[in-house]
Amino acid sequence: MIKLRLAKQEDLKPLAEIYKDLYGSSILNENWSTETAYNMLNFFYTLQSDIFIVAVDNEKVIGAVASLVKPWHDGNRLIETEIFVDKDYQHKGIGSKLFKEHFKIAMEKHDVKIIEAHTYQEEDGYPLNWYKKQGYEVIDDWYVINGNIKDAYNYFDKNIKED
Repeated sequence: MIKLRLAKQEDLKPLAEIYKDLYGSSILNENWSTETAYNMLNFFYTLQSDIFIVAVDNEKVIGAVASLVKPWHDGNRLIETEIFVDKDYQHKGIGSKLFKEHFKIAMEKHDVKIIEAHTYQEEDGYPLNWYKKQGYEVIDDWYVINGNIKDAYNYFDKNIKED
């Protein structure tokens, strides 16, 4: 039977293995190691463990959801959300249960009003279509960006005008 509970420090290593395997084999082809995935999950655990929820099956950790709470002009928001479920347990409603519990605690404890996230989609439309069913909107005016910080630094080094 699948149960949900708050994450414990000892959950992070098995969660890191799941995360590494999932995103390494997704269309994103992200090259996570167990160590980098652990570091990312520990970041959430350190900053916001009160809403870091795990799913367990007979004491085996099989998935999690974590976010950070950020004050914004329209109220508190969940940001940088990570949700993932072991491949063997996907499409069984576990992600939905994780989100429901995560949202419940975030609303009660932090008066969260909005979730702000970015996602992707595989050829079959998952997970973007799953989010759309929940009422999420794709905001055409927003863009997810990332860049090499050394390149940006060098740009400023060459383009900042002296007073």
